[in-house]
Amino acid sequence: MSSDDKNNNLLNQVTSSFLNSAPDVSKLYAIAGAALVGGAVYYYMNNSAKPKRIAGFDYNNQTREIQDRTDGARICALTENDKLISHYYDDGKTIYELMKKGQELSNDGDYLGWKSDPKYPYKWLKYSEVAFLAERIGSGFIHLGLEPSKDTFIGIYAKNRVEWSLTEIASNTYSMVTVPLYDTLGSEAINFILVQTQLKLVVCDDSEKALHLMNSKSNLEYIIIIDNITDEALNRANELNLRLLSFEELKKIGKDNLKQPNPPKPDDLATICYTSGTTGTPKGALITHRNIVSISASMCSILKRQQDIKDGQERYLSYLPLAHMFERVAQATVTSLGGSIGFFQGDVKKLINDLQELKPTIFCTVPRLLNRIYSSVTEKIEKSSALKKAIFKWAYAQKEKEVARGIVRNDGIYDFAFKKIRESLGGCCKMIITGSAPISPEILHFLRVVTGCFVVEGYGATETGGACSVQLPGETSVGNIGPPFGCCMYKLIDVPEMNLVVSKDNRGEVCIYGHNVFKGYFKDEEKTKAALDADGWYHSGDIGMFDKNGCIKIVDRVKNIFKLQQGEYIAPEKIENIYVRSKYVAQVFIYGNSLKSSLVSIIVPEETVVYEWAKQNNVEAKFDDLCQHNELKKTILKDINQIGKDGGLKGFEQARDIHLHHELFSIDNGLLTPTMKSKRNELLAYFKDQIDHMYKSLD
Repeated sequence: MSSDDKNNNLLNQVTSSFLNSAPDVSKLYAIAGAALVGGAVYYYMNNSAKPKRIAGFDYNNQTREIQDRTDGARICALTENDKLISHYYDDGKTIYELMKKGQELSNDGDYLGWKSDPKYPYKWLKYSEVAFLAERIGSGFIHLGLEPSKDTFIGIYAKNRVEWSLTEIASNTYSMVTVPLYDTLGSEAINFILVQTQLKLVVCDDSEKALHLMNSKSNLEYIIIIDNITDEALNRANELNLRLLSFEELKKIGKDNLKQPNPPKPDDLATICYTSGTTGTPKGALITHRNIVSISASMCSILKRQQDIKDGQERYLSYLPLAHMFERVAQATVTSLGGSIGFFQGDVKKLINDLQELKPTIFCTVPRLLNRIYSSVTEKIEKSSALKKAIFKWAYAQKEKEVARGIVRNDGIYDFAFKKIRESLGGCCKMIITGSAPISPEILHFLRVVTGCFVVEGYGATETGGACSVQLPGETSVGNIGPPFGCCMYKLIDVPEMNLVVSKDNRGEVCIYGHNVFKGYFKDEEKTKAALDADGWYHSGDIGMFDKNGCIKIVDRVKNIFKLQQGEYIAPEKIENIYVRSKYVAQVFIYGNSLKSSLVSIIVPEETVVYEWAKQNNVEAKFDDLCQHNELKKTILKDINQIGKDGGLKGFEQARDIHLHHELFSIDNGLLTPTMKSKRNELLAYFKDQIDHMYKSLD
């Protein structure tokens, strides 16, 4: 029985018992008494909960300046003695050691899980079984001629799956270095990586990817294929004198030629993580074991302050690309809690099914998914009956009061209204972490109300190991990314080209220093010097500020900010993040010209919302034709301008004209990076004619 049912039953039982025991002559008094008792129970249920906040922590002062420093560097106020965290466990200083620690904390519990068939439940490998297989896979690499050292690189070209993690753990077991590849890098970038790293072996999930690799000019000698090897792939490999092996064959080779583990040291290289960026060739960020472990240690130091988080009992759904550092540090954190990691089925369309079956307690995601959940819920509420709508709004308003007090729960009397929302995420979430891009403050607040769990926003870059700050559990404010992790410190520096002076403007370029900061770019000294200064500070390229509570707020990218004709600075991402709150907007690109006095925008509308508008306005047309409809354009422009006004945008920050485009910006059409960020130069070139036309009409 759920907590909601128990609450309702308790009210019914108290009322019924009171009425049944009352004398007939006093029925009226009995009803009044029942109401009083019921009211007392109701009051108790809704006032007995206590805030779930970090004990003794001042949420109004979340960072502090470090003593004896003159550069204004700040650390999280939780950091003891101004000493940055490098590890949480003395016997857990590398990723390899973290897995051993996870085995201990979980009492050798379930570690990696997958679904071999949608009809059947998850299958699991225990921690000891994963270690057992990792030794065989790593021994297989060695028998094929690869040295167990930090100078040996292992390529991984696959979707998230158990074999991806097994390959990484095998590499860690023998001090080898992983080099992830992914489709959205593009053929040219993948070829560049193969040549620059001189990879000799890559593990692929299918023959199609293997054929892709075989078309490159590289030094590849071995390709390991997880799924079936096709005749086409085998024949092509024979032509190139390249050896194809199945994953099972690799394990068999390792089993027959088993080697003792050769574990890495904390400062050994763990992975080379390539980032594509918006221009130029990819850069290979050098990430060490210390980089990754310090982040997981920082997260553990936060999570273990919460009674809800327990060693050996947490579950995590892996669906964000393992080729990116955010997902890998998330998995390292779950491992350091002795938790279980289940992989999605490989199809994001089935993600809700995976969530409902795995029932994760910790879920890392991106704003795009959370935006969809928000839109879906609000749309259903708007379409529901007046009674249901009133109940939802009443429950939401009451629940908001709890959230404002730092109360996080899903068993209160108001939570019945949000039960289906929680169940869509599996019903067991204790914490949702969103990252990779800013989330709308409105949506973040909404999710805190309806999910009954901690919903926090994080921030990071590949160069900071994937993460460097996150909002603390119990945080009630929105629009910031929390304090720095315990493993690092932040400072703001002046940006002369923008006339930004930190002492005057309270904003500047965000710089990060600490155990999580990368060691540079592989074979690229020039770009390394541009990103890392002589003192080891990483220059993020983001403009930020410290808010009144000491939390960091990201304003925009340095290179994205521009001036209008009258000298006003424009931060386009800030505007875009406000405009996407509109139900009409799926994607948006803000543009301004320094020779013009106003902004214009390209908007990809939400298709379902556009069709609803068409139905309400008796317009019959296909989506691309509707995007040309002048009345729809007026409706959307009015809506985003109102949302912009409500969001605090100044008049010069509002779009004066918009163009509606029927096709989503994507990686395939070259308008998004592999991490789903807008490629602004490409967008400008792609929509040049439409932008010129808008400015001409405004003149």
